[in-house]
Amino acid sequence: MFQDKRKFKVADPDVRPGHDTPDWEGAARRARGRRAQFASGGARTSIPFPGEVRRLLFLIPLGLVFLALYALGVGFALFRPGYSPIDRVASAFLGVALLFVLLHGLGYANSMLKAFAASRNPAKILFAPANSPRVTCLIASYNEPPEVLEETVAAVSALDYPNKEIILLDDSTHEGPRRAAREIAAKYDVRCVQRVTRRGFKAGAINDFLPEITSPYIAMFDADALPTPEFLREVVPHLIENPRLGWAQTPQFYANTNVSYTALAAARQQSVFYEYICEGKSYSRAAFCCGTNVIFARRALEDVGGFDESSVTEDFATSLKLHLRGWDSLYLNRVYVYSLAPETLGAYFTQQSRWAFGSLGLLRPLLARFFKNPRGLKAGQWFEYLLSTTYYWIGLVNFIFLMLPILYIFFGIKPLRLDALTYLAVFLPYLAFSLHTFYAGMEARGLKVGDMMLGQQLGFLSFPTHIAAGLSALSGRKRPFGVTPKGVGGRVSYWSLWPQLLMLALSAGACGWGMYRYFAGLDRNTTAALVNSFWALYHVWMLSSVFRLNRPVRVGESKKILFARDGEEEVRTLSALEGARNPLSLGRVTAALAVACLLFIGTFIGIVASWNRAPVYPVNVMVLDRTGAQNGREHRQLLWTLNYLKVRQQKGGVVNGARPTYDLDRDYFGAFYAPNARPALDAKTGELVVTGVSRPLPPRLPSPGLLYIADTFGEFRVRDARAGKLVTYRARKRGLTATEVEAIDDFARRGGMVMGEWNALGFPTRPGGYLPEDQLKRAIETARQNRIRLERTELARAQTALDVAQSSHDFRRISAARGRLEDVRGEIVTAEYRLRALQNRSLYNAVQAKQARAAQQLEGLLHTSYAGWYGRFVDDFAAEASYDPELYRSVAADLKRRLGDKARVPSGPGFVFYPDGGSETINPQTGAIEKSPFARPVVILGSDLGGAANAELCQIVRTRDEKLRNDPLLRGVREAVPARLWFDLVRPKAGARVLANYELRITPQTAERLRKAGFPKEFLADSDSRVRFPALVAFRDGNTERGELRSVYFAGDASGYPSIDETVQRFPALGAAERWSAGRLGTFGTQFFWGYYEPVLRNVFEENPRLRYSS
Repeated sequence: MFQDKRKFKVADPDVRPGHDTPDWEGAARRARGRRAQFASGGARTSIPFPGEVRRLLFLIPLGLVFLALYALGVGFALFRPGYSPIDRVASAFLGVALLFVLLHGLGYANSMLKAFAASRNPAKILFAPANSPRVTCLIASYNEPPEVLEETVAAVSALDYPNKEIILLDDSTHEGPRRAAREIAAKYDVRCVQRVTRRGFKAGAINDFLPEITSPYIAMFDADALPTPEFLREVVPHLIENPRLGWAQTPQFYANTNVSYTALAAARQQSVFYEYICEGKSYSRAAFCCGTNVIFARRALEDVGGFDESSVTEDFATSLKLHLRGWDSLYLNRVYVYSLAPETLGAYFTQQSRWAFGSLGLLRPLLARFFKNPRGLKAGQWFEYLLSTTYYWIGLVNFIFLMLPILYIFFGIKPLRLDALTYLAVFLPYLAFSLHTFYAGMEARGLKVGDMMLGQQLGFLSFPTHIAAGLSALSGRKRPFGVTPKGVGGRVSYWSLWPQLLMLALSAGACGWGMYRYFAGLDRNTTAALVNSFWALYHVWMLSSVFRLNRPVRVGESKKILFARDGEEEVRTLSALEGARNPLSLGRVTAALAVACLLFIGTFIGIVASWNRAPVYPVNVMVLDRTGAQNGREHRQLLWTLNYLKVRQQKGGVVNGARPTYDLDRDYFGAFYAPNARPALDAKTGELVVTGVSRPLPPRLPSPGLLYIADTFGEFRVRDARAGKLVTYRARKRGLTATEVEAIDDFARRGGMVMGEWNALGFPTRPGGYLPEDQLKRAIETARQNRIRLERTELARAQTALDVAQSSHDFRRISAARGRLEDVRGEIVTAEYRLRALQNRSLYNAVQAKQARAAQQLEGLLHTSYAGWYGRFVDDFAAEASYDPELYRSVAADLKRRLGDKARVPSGPGFVFYPDGGSETINPQTGAIEKSPFARPVVILGSDLGGAANAELCQIVRTRDEKLRNDPLLRGVREAVPARLWFDLVRPKAGARVLANYELRITPQTAERLRKAGFPKEFLADSDSRVRFPALVAFRDGNTERGELRSVYFAGDASGYPSIDETVQRFPALGAAERWSAGRLGTFGTQFFWGYYEPVLRNVFEENPRLRYSS
């Protein structure tokens, strides 16, 4: 080491010797980018090329537009109804995190715009006059390595400024560093000041010495800061020129980036702050002091009583006080000083903890000052300070983003209910433009994309440190001043990194489990599973950097600045880090994204254009829907499908002929509910009920045309978010009356086509209490004969027995005979009651007979007979406790009855089968009406299911009959699609064609239990391993492929799938894009709709020109 400070020099101002590459000019270009060249030993002005500026000025507003669209899209989705309480909690955290992203995204874009505005008039390079004012240079030290401190003292001593004094403020607590500080001060002829106590830490040391300073300006350096010779000469004139300038700040440039990945990442992370952010703050007169590389006007510090000793970030707190007193600040983005970056994760976390604790701790004082004196600063200054005092909540925000995919994949917690197309439409442009703007801006300053990613990974790993510091700041706890450790170090113990490693393991597990659920079909919402798995994978990539960053610091021959041997000067350096440079560049990433976007946009435009060229089908479709709440799910999706298929109704039509397209809320027959209808309490049942207004079918339906019977049940229960209870939406008219069936029959005879789906054939169209006439007649006759027998035979016997007992004068015999006589009389009363009940039931049956015949007539029109059973596939029975409590209670009761104390809480996927209309039966021995032994539901879940993935437990599969597989109605229908919701068991009538079947996986033991419950044996197939029954029944003239299609029946809740995205509902043309991408990238309902339901409906209108009206 040189003994003579006059021999000290720096080979290049942009490179710290001993740490970066020896190619000085090349290193400077890589480190600082394409900048204007300075004279030898001079600094560089940070101004990108005008072409880059123009590109960024175009990207920034565009990015802000997409940021606003993303915020609006997600914001509206967060306040939609339908969230469970736990989902609401997760949504609140997501909302806070997104608000943080929005605030700081706007702040960064604002800084970039201000930086470009300032670049039009960059700060001039001034030079100190001959009679330069005196400057006191303060070097703060605390237990620093002697070699680091000596480099700094030597560099400050070599400043090319004649009128300066150097003070070493050493607050070391160990005798070794204190003695070394004194020796270094003596070697370089500088004054060393050492205190007995550490009151106020660094701020206290400066304040204690401040009264002794007579210089008008004070330059401050950390113990690892190496200024270039021209620092004072070029910065001091700015303070001389502006008397209201309280301080001038210059950036820190970390030069030890080759010693560890942590140092490289920390340097690139700092570059984000010292480039656009500091420039933007300076433009708003809100640039704050960073504690080193800064020159203060002494009278400014005296004006606020010196440095703020209440905060561990005394520089930031003092800056706020100075700005509130009206002092200006200036940030000069020229590299004048070189420092040491934290070289290990432990050193970096220590630094981040102090910065986070100090910055977040100033948030409350900042808000207090704002509300006390809002005019104390300008709006731009308040905004910049708000950003600075809230930034370190980034750790909590990152933790929220880490947890949300894990909570969804493992626990099904859904913080955001947004359809996939809307989410991608608002998120992908925001992500692409924001990232491109960020990386383009940093590349314009000469920073590589790969290095910036490494810096982001390092910041991401700091989330436990930031959260702990934030909680400490909120609690108001005091912390000692933590100095960033310097010097050679090793790995941090992985035990101390347990939060990062735990989240890495959970994210990896969530990614793996989510992808398994996706490919195995275990998740009903496959889009959400895929998106959350992607985010979990991204978090794995971010957190896995812990292994790269937690490596020992590399040791070279020396880390000192300069060597001298035999009068010859040389510089020795460490080689570049292997793999430190990422092959990714902004140009390559941009090109790949541009090609992908062009392909996506081109494909999207082509699909929409193809939809616009598709033919129009002039068909009057009449929809009947008597079930549904205010959202009207069945008729809304069906009518949207008609609009998407370009089915157009005739003007002046029977429903609403004002326009050719179908109105999703009006163009149907059935029950209508007011949008703001309030539920009323039903006095009989205690339920909350909303009664709908009925629009009946007209007595004569126009032909040609198509009648679609969507749902006639007439009752629907849904949980009301406002009331917090289940609300029943009940139609005034339920089922189809005999008169309406007659009208449908007349429509079919005149050439109309009839389609139907689940809830068309069963109750209440099919009367639930109807008993077969022959059984009822036999029961009445049996009851009459029984009453006669009791009156004529049993009563006489009992009376004779009593007479004999009385003649014997035996009290016991008399008592027994009287008891028997009363029993017989009671039996006669019971028999009379049963007879009258059966006679009354006969009257009810006579009334219902007409309705029963109407149900049979409707079965004939649809060429399908109802087997008397219906059921439902349930993704998770536990969720039914709130969605369908009645089903949940019946399932729980069935498990309790079968398993007793071993019964568990219903959960997981499964089926439930219900017998319909068989709740009562007649006892052939007594003629009494009794509850049917088969009236209870049959629950199949857990071990009762066949071993298959969730998507395969319940499927609709195309027929395997080769004679039917080429039916035109199956064109475009997939081989198998997952089926959910409700279904009914039906049998095809003679001549009908079963084109698809439901297939449910079960075990042979389950099949036996179904047989005992009276389940139709014909539907148990494949050696009792499946339940198979018709899903799609069609009738053609002549039962041939070319025969006229007369009826179609979907034996399930087909149009009730809520799978169409809200955006697509508003713009039917977008459905073509969703249809194209609806393979595995969609919910089970989406796969069902686009793989089965939509193709069948399309084929109905394509192959039946007879349905079309003449225009």
